[in-house]
Amino acid sequence: MSTFLLEEHYAIIQIIGGHGIFFGFESMTLREAIAFCNKQGGRVFEPRNFYQIQDVYRFAQNARLLDSYWIGISDLEEEGR
Repeated sequence: MSTFLLEEHYAIIQIIGGHGIFFGFESMTLREAIAFCNKQGGRVFEPRNFYQIQDVYRFAQNARLLDSYWIGISDLEEEGR
């Protein structure tokens, strides 16, 4: 595991399930995270099954990287109705 600087954001990229998962050290809103990922040519993590969620969660917890994180699932379109 190595730390690097990407556009002034310190981060770790870990390969999990054949995909590079970006773990940033700075807080972002969901909209900021989406914009940042899009700018890098990626997207916010979109788990396809329980095992993907579990693998990413375990890595983040074992590496003591995050207290919270975004996944690409939201209720923004329904929120507030």
